[in-house]
Amino acid sequence: MRVEITAHEPRWVRPLIKGLFLLFLVMPTPLLAYEAGQLNEGRDFVSGECYAHFSGTELVAGNDHVRRTWRIEHGRLFATSLFDEDRKVEWIGLPSELPSPIPPAVVQADSMIMRGGAGVFGPTEARSLRVELEAVGAGETVDYEFQIFPQASGIRAWVAVKGSPAIAVSVSEAGKQQDHDALEHLQITAAHPRFTQVVLRDRTDQHNELVFENEWLLHPNEAAVELQGNIFSVENTLTGEGLVFLKEAPQPEMRPVKAAFDAWVSSAHMVAPAKQSVPQATYFQVSFYGNGFMQTGIGDRWVLLTYHGGSNGRTAVLQQYQRQIRPYVAERDGLLLSNTWGDRSAGMNLNDEFVRKEIDAAKSLGVDVVQVDAGWQTGKFDAGGGLAGIREGYWKVNPHFWDPDPKRFPSGFSSLAGYAHANGMKFGLWFSPDSSDNFANWRKDADTFLKKNREEGVDSFKLDMINIGTREGELNYQALIDRMLTQSDGKMMLDLDVTAETRQGYFGNIAAGPLFVENRYTDWHRYWPHQTLRNLWKLSHFVDPVRLRMEFLNPERNTGLYPDDSLAPSHYDPACLFATTMFSSPLAWFENSGLSAGFIKAASPIIAQWKNERAEIYRGTILPIGDAPDGVTWTGFASVAKAERGGYLLLFRELNQASVWTAPGTLFAAGKYRIRVLGGEGTVEQASSGFRVTVPRTLGFIWAKLEPVD
Repeated sequence: MRVEITAHEPRWVRPLIKGLFLLFLVMPTPLLAYEAGQLNEGRDFVSGECYAHFSGTELVAGNDHVRRTWRIEHGRLFATSLFDEDRKVEWIGLPSELPSPIPPAVVQADSMIMRGGAGVFGPTEARSLRVELEAVGAGETVDYEFQIFPQASGIRAWVAVKGSPAIAVSVSEAGKQQDHDALEHLQITAAHPRFTQVVLRDRTDQHNELVFENEWLLHPNEAAVELQGNIFSVENTLTGEGLVFLKEAPQPEMRPVKAAFDAWVSSAHMVAPAKQSVPQATYFQVSFYGNGFMQTGIGDRWVLLTYHGGSNGRTAVLQQYQRQIRPYVAERDGLLLSNTWGDRSAGMNLNDEFVRKEIDAAKSLGVDVVQVDAGWQTGKFDAGGGLAGIREGYWKVNPHFWDPDPKRFPSGFSSLAGYAHANGMKFGLWFSPDSSDNFANWRKDADTFLKKNREEGVDSFKLDMINIGTREGELNYQALIDRMLTQSDGKMMLDLDVTAETRQGYFGNIAAGPLFVENRYTDWHRYWPHQTLRNLWKLSHFVDPVRLRMEFLNPERNTGLYPDDSLAPSHYDPACLFATTMFSSPLAWFENSGLSAGFIKAASPIIAQWKNERAEIYRGTILPIGDAPDGVTWTGFASVAKAERGGYLLLFRELNQASVWTAPGTLFAAGKYRIRVLGGEGTVEQASSGFRVTVPRTLGFIWAKLEPVD
């Protein structure tokens, strides 16, 4: 087998990546956004603490947190080691006898080529090392891609196949899926492992419980299980050390290419010892699968992350990984956005004068982005909330569909955007990309976005009424988003609505975000603050909270629809309502101009304080603490600073009889802390058992900052 190794020291040249990055997404050919550079000596690729080494028969890649090794035979990779550098733990008990990753119908390769380099490979990404191992066989080429971020405890990977029609494989029987499209085949050993399947739901117009966890304590008598999902973990129950698998794809029911299962686990694989004096060992076969090759030859991206510290450690590494793909940027992320749709006027109030009043009121409240929802466009609109029955095909209906309504906005949006900017805010619009013909008009949609951004000053777009039905449509929609992010150098704000239809979900596009999670209205008796807090709390175990757009409403509306309800929105102080969303990307889901002076007076001080602190909050690891909100418990969040040296506590006392609760002291590093209460009512005191929190009244909260005393 011929082996060739080339290396580049790339720079991300914007004009180059704007073409290549999009081409990578819509064509089955993996391209690296490189410029030619100097060859590295030998066969090593190194960028800071990230490295990859290819010997021809073995690939070793990693960073300071993890090291992975694969044996290579005839163009196929066999996992031999997955080593946690932080804990010095080896997870692979036996080298796999099955190759992975492996696309369908791969043939034996007669040559392999290695390319690699460091740079920024996406408009929102952190710098990384990326290597491509190309296996060339008779009639087809397989590209194994690996991306190593310095702050991630795993290696991102994906596979692409080109040159063979055999990649279009139909999987009609679940058992046959094991023969192709495998991402990982691992034989692990742990004394008493817990395997967890995480099931996430969106389509929140139909669902309210969004997170479910199913657990197995693996045992040799347990039959093999086949499971669907995006997140799975295996954890040593004795040590709290584990692995978590994340597939960057929509939820299983949302994928245009369906798979019978995403994980296959057998806990009955017994291996006899080499010597009778050595006790028999139990190895568990854990396999993960993709489903993107079947129609296009481009596979889903995935990562296996090592962690320690139990479920909090799992949350921390998932959060840290997502922040490599979309690092927190203060000017773009975690902003307080208001949207006109939450008061259910269905766009009927929209005109130039009304939006100016919205901007004025938003300034008084402390809003960062004023967003105008549906109804601004020339395309026909009805008061029921739809586009006169139209949900796609807009360009066929009217080539001027997305022009501003000349009666409502005769001067367009340049003046309104300028007015928002002059008052220290950004300006946003609702928009529905055209789903028809697999998003065939994605370039027109992208040009519309970019024109409004560049010529009219629109900073933010909410993308709604999207329906992805095929893999081609998924790639075209992805190309639309990537073009907008790339052309704006990653600065454009895109809220991706996940409330209905078939969309990318929580992990189909980590780079875009934030995710507009739910539509809840007091008008329809559908909004309770503790329910929204519950969804944020549960999702935050797996999705970086800054990627979640969560709402609070005007509690003074529709109070008569909540008779004798002790959890009605009107029972919450406005500051507490805002606080329920404060560790996410908050959504002021109302017309600002409809707020009372009392609401603004109560909420604006904590919003101002939050603005002073939010950069530190979002740079910390945000952990849900207490119990899952249910209206009667103690619950909240901790934002833990780097090296666990302080951070923030945000606690809510629901309708709970106890006025005192203790936050675990293990959340932060040992030592004495200076504690400042920033919002809410009550006290936080450091005690030997942790941090003693007192909130004097029910449906109240407290927000405190912890600073280490050196």
